[in-house]
Amino acid sequence: MNFFEHQDRARKNTGRLILLFILGYMATAGSIWLTVAIVAAFNTPDLGAFSTIAFDQRVIGFTLIPTTLVIGITSLVKMGQLSGGGATIAKLLGGVEVDPSTSHPAEQRLLNVVQEMAIASGSPIPKVFVIQSDAINAFAAGDTPEDAVIGITTKAIDAFDRDELQGVIAHEYSHIFHGDMVMNKRLTGAIAGIVALGVMGWICLRYIAPVLMRSGGSGKNKSNGAMIGLAVMLLGLLLMVAGFFGTLFGQLIQAAVSRQREFLADASAVQYTRNPNGIANALRKIGGWRKTTIEDPKVAAFGHYFFCSAVDSMHSTHPPLDERIRRIENLRVSTEVGAGGVEGTTGAALAAAVAPTAVKKRRHNVAAPMPMMASTASLAGTISRAGSIDSQSLVWAGTVITSLGDRIRTVANTADGARAVIYALSLSNAEDIDWIDAADPAAAVIVREIMSDVRSIPRRNRLVLVDLCVPSLLRVPEATYRPFRKAIAKLVRKDGKVSLSEWSMINTLRFRVERVLWALPEPKLIPLLALRSHAVSYLGILALTAHDPSGAAHALSQGLQQLSIGGGGLPTKDAATLDILAKNVEQLHSLSTHDRGLMLRAAVAVVAADDACDDDEYEIVRALCDAIGAPLPPLPGVS
Repeated sequence: MNFFEHQDRARKNTGRLILLFILGYMATAGSIWLTVAIVAAFNTPDLGAFSTIAFDQRVIGFTLIPTTLVIGITSLVKMGQLSGGGATIAKLLGGVEVDPSTSHPAEQRLLNVVQEMAIASGSPIPKVFVIQSDAINAFAAGDTPEDAVIGITTKAIDAFDRDELQGVIAHEYSHIFHGDMVMNKRLTGAIAGIVALGVMGWICLRYIAPVLMRSGGSGKNKSNGAMIGLAVMLLGLLLMVAGFFGTLFGQLIQAAVSRQREFLADASAVQYTRNPNGIANALRKIGGWRKTTIEDPKVAAFGHYFFCSAVDSMHSTHPPLDERIRRIENLRVSTEVGAGGVEGTTGAALAAAVAPTAVKKRRHNVAAPMPMMASTASLAGTISRAGSIDSQSLVWAGTVITSLGDRIRTVANTADGARAVIYALSLSNAEDIDWIDAADPAAAVIVREIMSDVRSIPRRNRLVLVDLCVPSLLRVPEATYRPFRKAIAKLVRKDGKVSLSEWSMINTLRFRVERVLWALPEPKLIPLLALRSHAVSYLGILALTAHDPSGAAHALSQGLQQLSIGGGGLPTKDAATLDILAKNVEQLHSLSTHDRGLMLRAAVAVVAADDACDDDEYEIVRALCDAIGAPLPPLPGVS
C-alpha cells in the first residue's frame, strides 16, 4: 500500500470507528435509560410494571434524546476545536513550539533529526513542540503532512541519544505518512462525546451539588437548597455511572484502533532508518524509566496519539513494550546499500524500497550529487516510496544540509533570515539589493551578508534551502508576510521574466507556507476525468521540458498510458508557458486522493522515458507534488 492509498484509506475507512462509536453510544445511553427506568419503577406500587415503564415513550424520550444531543454536540464541538491542525492539538496538550533558531543543544539535535527526515522523504518540515514532563513520550498530530507537528517531552529529549531519537521520530513520521493523524482526530471527537456524560456527572457531584447545598440560606430556603443539592448529586451519580461505560468504551475504542498501528509504525521506523537498535533501545530506555504517563487531565482524550501509553487506563492504547521490542528484533533488515528494506513477518506488509539504477548521461549536467529518477523499470518502486524514507536518502539529506554551511543554516532558522534567503534566491543581480532596502530593511541587511553564499549553492539544492526556511516563514506575522510575498513577486519579475527555478520556489511558498499560514480550506476533491485537460496540458509541458522534440511525443504517450484517459497531443509553444503550467498545477490541487497517485505516476513516466532527469524536470514534478500534497523522495539512480 503506497502513500496515496494510505491517505485515501484514512479518509474513507471510518466504518470500524463508526461501529465502535455506536456501540459506545448504546452502552452510555442504555445505562442511563435503564437507571431512569429502575428509579421510576421503584416509585410505583406495582414493581411488575417495570417493562411498561421502561418502554414508556416519556422515559425513552427523557433519556435518549438528551443523551444523543449531548454526545453528538460534544463530538462535533471537539472536532471543530481540533480543526486548526496539528499545532492546535500540540498546544492543547501543553506543548510549546521549539524556535528554529534555538541555541539549546538537545533541541537543536532534535530539529536536525526532524529536518533530515523531512528532506529525505520530500515532505514539509513539521513544527516541533516540547511538553514539559518527566515522562518519556512523543506524538504526531495534524490533518495533512503540510500542517503536521511532532511533539516530544523534555525528558525524552534528554534521555535519548541521536540513534534512539531518530528511531522515535521515524515512528512518528510513519503515522504522518500512513494517514493515522486523520483517524486520530476523528477518534478524539468520538471519545469526547462518549465520555461527556461522565464528565458532566463529575462536575455535578464535585462542584455544583456542594455549592447548592451550602448556599440555601436559612430556614425553609436552606432546606430547599439542600434538597436541590441532593437532587443534583443524585443526577451526578447517575451520569457518572453512565460515564463509566462511556469511559470504558472510549478506552476500548482507543486500544482497538491504535495498537496494530503502533506495530506498523515500529516496523516502518526500522525500514526508514535501517537501524533496529535505535527504536528498540529507545523502548528499552522507556521500560527502564517506567514513566510514560503525562500528568495532565487533557491528555486522556489524546492517549492514542502518543509513542507509548500516556494515560493510566484499564485497556492500554499501546502494545506492551517487551512485545514491541521482540517484534522489532525479529525483523530482518536488508544490508544492501540503497535497499533500505525490511523483511520478516511484520515487515512483509511494508513496501520494499527499490535499489538504485544507474542512469544515462544526457544533455544536462546536474549541479550537485542527489539520487535521481531511474528508468521505467523501477517506476513502481519510485511511486511506492512516496511518503517513505530510506537510510541512503537520510545520509544524502544530512550531507546536503551540512553542505549549505553553518551561516546559511543559522540564518534560515530565523524569521528575518528566512525572508532574506528567499530574497537572495530571487535576485537577478546584486544591484537589486538596494530595492530590497525599501521593501524589507531588516532582511536586506542579512541579504548582503549571505548573497555570495546563496549564489554558490547548486540549483538542485536550492529547494532544500527553501524547505529549511519554511518553519521560520510560518512564524512570520501575517502583517509582515503579505508585504514580503508582494515584494518577492515584484522582484522575480524585475528583470522582465520569471525563470522556472523562481516559479518553483514561489509554488513551494504557496502550498507549503501560505495554505498553512492562512489556514486555507482544502478544496473539494474532483476525479481525474473532470480535470483531464489540465492533466494532459501539464504532462505535455513536462514532456517538452524533459525531452527534445523527437522524444517529447513518445514521453507524453508514456505518461498518458499511466492515466488511461485517452489521447492528447503536445501543446503548442504558446500553450507551454509558466502561466499555463501554474494554472494546471493549481487545478490539479483538487485531484481526488487516488488520482493523485496516478498523476504522479504519469509525471514520473514522462521524465523516465529516456532514463534521466535534470533540474527543470525535477522542479516541475516537485511543483506537482507540492500541489497534491505528495512527498517527493530522492528517487533511484545517481547523478
